[in-house]
Amino acid sequence: MGAYVTAKRISTNKRLNDDYDNLFLSASAYAGIDPKILKAVAMNESGPRFEFMDKWEPVGGTIGILHVQFETAKDYAPNLTREEWLKPQMQISIAAQHIARLMKVFNNDLGKVIMAYNAGEGRIQSGVVPSVTRDYLERFWRNYNRLGVA
Repeated sequence: MGAYVTAKRISTNKRLNDDYDNLFLSASAYAGIDPKILKAVAMNESGPRFEFMDKWEPVGGTIGILHVQFETAKDYAPNLTREEWLKPQMQISIAAQHIARLMKVFNNDLGKVIMAYNAGEGRIQSGVVPSVTRDYLERFWRNYNRLGVA
């Protein structure tokens, strides 16, 4: 792991720079993914300034900066407690590992990876793509492109 080690901020756009950059960079480096992917997903899940990170989404049972479901998180950290799950550092780390795994499953097809992150791996593998997931993918690409060159 560790293909994307960099000391640079993820974006030169000051509006998009934030206190989480180091967490995004270190988790991405550990998982071997582009940090822009992780940050763009976080922007999708929590808004561009992560203003929704503490709000529950009752339908999916998610919370936090990357809205990682507790059961999914436990796949990567089996002894994880709910208290630890709520910490941004843990959510970012687990999301990076999950995205890295999805990259392998979907042969580095980033569009499918992002849709699977949103709708679930099984749905995307079966070809069932909800319209809300198509919208999610469009927002991801807008966020990803706004982040510029890593």
